[in-house]
Amino acid sequence: MNANEATGLTFQIWSGDTLTGKILDGALREELFSGEPRSLLRKSAAMVEEPDISIAYFTSLIDYVLRTEEPAVSRVRVLYLALWILFVWGRDNGNLDAPYEASELVTLRAWELLWKEIEQDDGRKLEASYAFFEVVQLHLRIWDALYAEKILPHASSRFALSYAVGSLNAVDINHSMFETAGRVAMGGLWRLWMESGQGAAPAVSNEEGAAAAIARRLAEMASTNPTLLAPLTDGQGIDLGLALLLLSAVASTQDEASGWAAHVAQRFIATFVNHGRYPTIDGSYANLLKHPATRTDEYRQEATSGSILLPLVAMVAWANGEVDVLREIGAFQAERMTHCNFQTWVPNSRTEDMIWHGERRQGSALGSLVVGDDGAELIKALRKEASENVDYPALSAIRLEHWPVLLLACRHYRLPVPPQLWLTIFDQMRPTAEPSADRTQNRTND
Repeated sequence: MNANEATGLTFQIWSGDTLTGKILDGALREELFSGEPRSLLRKSAAMVEEPDISIAYFTSLIDYVLRTEEPAVSRVRVLYLALWILFVWGRDNGNLDAPYEASELVTLRAWELLWKEIEQDDGRKLEASYAFFEVVQLHLRIWDALYAEKILPHASSRFALSYAVGSLNAVDINHSMFETAGRVAMGGLWRLWMESGQGAAPAVSNEEGAAAAIARRLAEMASTNPTLLAPLTDGQGIDLGLALLLLSAVASTQDEASGWAAHVAQRFIATFVNHGRYPTIDGSYANLLKHPATRTDEYRQEATSGSILLPLVAMVAWANGEVDVLREIGAFQAERMTHCNFQTWVPNSRTEDMIWHGERRQGSALGSLVVGDDGAELIKALRKEASENVDYPALSAIRLEHWPVLLLACRHYRLPVPPQLWLTIFDQMRPTAEPSADRTQNRTND
């Protein structure tokens, strides 16, 4: 750069902070944000301390930008700068909840816009790839500012993060802690992807890099905040699934994954048997406050008519060879949970066109899963689905080896981690395990 300087002409590198400052000062405001998008951005930034309101305005801004006729890369760059502004505003005001959630949205919508160009062999591939990489880097920078700097340093302090929720209500604490666990896990899974290089699915890593450091902190969170051992809703299996996936993918934290899954299974069984606060399919805040509303078999069966949580912890128990835990879950299913559909979620032909912007009418339920005495039947069913499902490998994020994008969509839009993303880890953890004979499963389109 210095070699290109001439008399009276110098060069400066403008970072995201520099550009944001110029925009906020007005130097670039009219050129980049004018009319309605400028109004929406101002409202989102002004309401950054009210995350739900701020995100509503920012979502409207995203939709407005995506409706324009500008090239895909240009639209992503506008969203990138808007996110920088929201990040700086939130950082200066000490509240990064809205910027973090906005960064998930921008990452997912950027992928939706850019993946077709990333797949090309011409010059557009480099430009699109770089634009998406910059979005991911900003997403992780916001993650660092919120979680690496503010949350994880306190992971080893008993009850510290639970107290930091700022509520005495057990439902508030439980909800916040599981959401935090899911977000922390996503930060680790992104780092795992960056460290491991190419691959269509996460694999076990022996590296002691950033992913391993985050995994250890996440394991400490579960140890020092017992609410994470007792999910209140079945849907929290989504966040737990991300957490267990990261801990299982890092060789040094696989024992912690096994212990966490075992505690959740045992707590589920004990609370169910005693009509306690077992996980329910009803995620309504008002209903959770009074759950269980009645201590009757009828209420209990209705509240547990389906489960993604129990198949998840059974999978992890199988991968770790936890025979006693598997036997306990299998007996519980056979004796107490015959009314419950053990299930998970898998992509279908509609997923690619719908998942990146949160359309719910996509994907399929893989149901009627059976744990059995040793989990072999469950794993066989998941392997059978993986071998027969042609839509999963066709997903852009899998085909182009950007699997964290699919996991991010699952976390943000509340979908279970598809079993295909577990299988490479299972093969490495139990390379000689032989699944049992085929069992026909019921797949129901949403």
